[in-house]
Amino acid sequence: MDRKQGIEPIIDVGRYKISNDDMGSSSNGSDENLTLEEAIEKTTNHIAGLDKNNKLRTMRDENFKKAACSIAPWWLYMQANKIDIEYFLDITAYEVFSNGKQTIIIKIFNHAGQLVSFKYRVHKGVKWSVFYGTKPNKITVKRLVDSNAPVFIVEGHRDALTAILMGINFIAVPTVTYTEFDDIELTFLKDKELVFIPDIDGSKSVEGMTKLLNQCDGIAKSLSIIDLRNIYKSENIPTTKDKFDLSELVEDWIGDLNGLKSVLAYSCESEGIF
Repeated sequence: MDRKQGIEPIIDVGRYKISNDDMGSSSNGSDENLTLEEAIEKTTNHIAGLDKNNKLRTMRDENFKKAACSIAPWWLYMQANKIDIEYFLDITAYEVFSNGKQTIIIKIFNHAGQLVSFKYRVHKGVKWSVFYGTKPNKITVKRLVDSNAPVFIVEGHRDALTAILMGINFIAVPTVTYTEFDDIELTFLKDKELVFIPDIDGSKSVEGMTKLLNQCDGIAKSLSIIDLRNIYKSENIPTTKDKFDLSELVEDWIGDLNGLKSVLAYSCESEGIF
């Protein structure tokens, strides 16, 4: 594998184990009396321990590969640019529990770059479990890699990690209830071409994205949307699903990364599901 092409992640994993599986569970009663400052300190210490033991991660480790593929399909890791793989590794951690199960963790930072929380991809059968006392769902995840390219607005932490691997500008709102950008986020989006990609899943995602879009009217350079169902139809992607988001599209995609990014570029609409 040619590392110069940025195809293989620079990652030896799976050596770190903790005895307390409850770290990170949103229902961990033993941590219910922590102040926010204490919760953030515990978060910081826990992630620091993981990072120390994650330094030698490599996709040759089949356990880590399995955990990573719960975020995105293997082909995306293989085609992602080296800089995007490295950013993905910086913003994630990998944990092996005492029962042998493993998961990817996304680190949550505030606007000042301070680590304030984290979310497990899966913990005790629960997707995107959070550490009690922290507030990861009140903070967006954002990245600007090309100041001249559109910024995609997506929903959820899996879509955030998918967007990182794709190498696109994005801001990921944490949940459907996040319906108003703060001043720092609006500054990030000012004079940019914004492309909204709501989840199509029967939730309030479209409603929430509508509010965000309206808030950006007069701030952004342009506003457009993507109805993911139209991409499935136009690209003849086989599916029996009735729920769609960016990560699901990547999982079902039958072409390469450049083709996918091109399709996203020409699938923008000025009106539609909103």
